[in-house]
This record gives sequence, structure tokens and C-alpha cells, in this order.
Amino acid sequence: MNLEVHQTLSTRKVTRWKKPYIKRKKNNRYMKKSYLIGYDLNKSGQDYTTLIDEIKKLGTWWHCLDSTFIIKSSSTAVTIKDHLKKYIDSNDELLVVALTGEAAWTGFNSECSEWLINNL
Repeated sequence: MNLEVHQTLSTRKVTRWKKPYIKRKKNNRYMKKSYLIGYDLNKSGQDYTTLIDEIKKLGTWWHCLDSTFIIKSSSTAVTIKDHLKKYIDSNDELLVVALTGEAAWTGFNSECSEWLINNL
């Protein structure tokens, strides 16, 4: 049995793990979800190239904001974070969040807006 542990400062909860973030399609393939990836590389002069290349390898991607991507992937947020963590330093920050599909935006060009309309 796979277990997942959720821990906060005051509580600890153990639950069974049954791929809670991924739904299955009829043909038994995993559906791709949208994830927001945000990062801050805190060492001056840091090279973002390797991290950005690795993010782009994860799937279809959107990059119309500095230090922010949205990707489509069948992986979980934890799996994506664990993969990308190899390409940042220990003092850097990385955020991977599954998106719900509800969104609002302004100020983007038509290419950026079209990607959001078609992928969220």
C-alpha cells in the first residue's frame, strides 16, 4: 500500500495514495493537467537556461510572464517539483501548482491569450 504523508506545523495526517491529482480517460491513458510553475533563482548571475530547458521538456508550455510557466503534463505536481529541483540551488524557490481551469487575465498578446483559452 502506498501512503502519502501530509504534515503541517500542528498536525500530521497519513492517507492512502491513489493518484489523487490525475483522472483517467476512457482509453486508460492519463489526462494531462495544467500546472503553474514559478521560480526565483536567488544567487546573483544565476543561469536560468538549464531550468527553462527542463521545464519545456515536460510538455506543452506557456511562458508569457517572467519566471512563470504553465505546462500541460500527466505527471503530478510533486513529480514535476522533484524533477526540476535538480536544476536549482538550495537557496532558490520553486512552486508547482495544479490549476483548476478557472482563469482571468489581461494585457497578453493574442498568442499568449489563445494558448490560455485552448489549454486551461
